[in-house]
Amino acid sequence: LRACNNNVDQAVQYIMERREKKSIARKRAREERKLEKKSNKSDGWVNPRTAHTLVQMGYDEGYVFAALRKTDNDLYQALDYLTNRRDELVPEKLENVTVNQDLVEAVVKMGFNPEMAKIALELALNNSTKAIEMLLQSQSGTDFAAGLQSVITGTDNSNNPTLPSTSNSTQEGATLNEQIKSRLKNEVEAMKAYDRFAQDLTEEDDEYLDLTLDQEEQLLFQYIKYVD
Repeated sequence: LRACNNNVDQAVQYIMERREKKSIARKRAREERKLEKKSNKSDGWVNPRTAHTLVQMGYDEGYVFAALRKTDNDLYQALDYLTNRRDELVPEKLENVTVNQDLVEAVVKMGFNPEMAKIALELALNNSTKAIEMLLQSQSGTDFAAGLQSVITGTDNSNNPTLPSTSNSTQEGATLNEQIKSRLKNEVEAMKAYDRFAQDLTEEDDEYLDLTLDQEEQLLFQYIKYVD
């Protein structure tokens, strides 16, 4: 009503137009996210976590990788292919890669599951940096942030019964750790900064209409002051 000078008809029209604009913007954003997701996965990236889950269920590794690439790492769709549509899959001929055990231990010392570490290193052909990136991509939410923080701070996982104990870190492990620490530290700091910034944001873009005229005036004066 304030925006439309207390004209009810215009206010109703204003609300309807705003809703329509929001709907169009959200639809466009969803489409852009889908395109971005498709683009990011166009290289056939396989999620080590999902692959590990399926391999643990007894499925052949070659078929698992083929199913995950075909379904963009969707666990349930991959299961459907492996169970009911196996003939549609062309099992990948995995290269005869002997996973470097020193690299496995180095990655595990950073807090990752041993079996997932092996799968990631196998997929990455013993490229330790790429394997770490794949494992980090397979994390999500708080697990992702915790994983980054664990790597950066060098959290000791020797008390974790799922992780093998190693008395001394290998030179490869130390080098690997240093290679990615700086990048991950920057990423964590960016995440923390975003969280602090997001706390002050509102999800309702019409909230400014609830301000009193005095509050709105103060904000305008403040804005002009910053501009000047």
